[in-house]
Amino acid sequence: MQKNENRSIFEKLVQVNPKAEIWWDSSPLIYEAWADELLNSIEDKGKRIKVKEKLLRLYDRDHPEESLFRGVTKIAAGSPTLCGWGGKRRPASVSKLDKSIPLVI
Repeated sequence: MQKNENRSIFEKLVQVNPKAEIWWDSSPLIYEAWADELLNSIEDKGKRIKVKEKLLRLYDRDHPEESLFRGVTKIAAGSPTLCGWGGKRRPASVSKLDKSIPLVI
């Protein structure tokens, strides 16, 4: 268990209610790019390291079962904007990768 001051609000929520569902309301395919952009905007190195650790606990692509997120939206309307695609269609590489991810219920 993380020290109380190092836990995110989401970790504190799960501690209070272990059945709480925390969702990433976008495609999991863009999480890493979004997290990198957020981290690059933080100038303080110490703060950037702490935020990076929290972001990894929210969603770990290599170990999703250990993530705080309990669900994701496969492709939310805002995903293309977050990825910098604007009104364009998703790049073929993302569409191909998206199709390779099984739907788990």
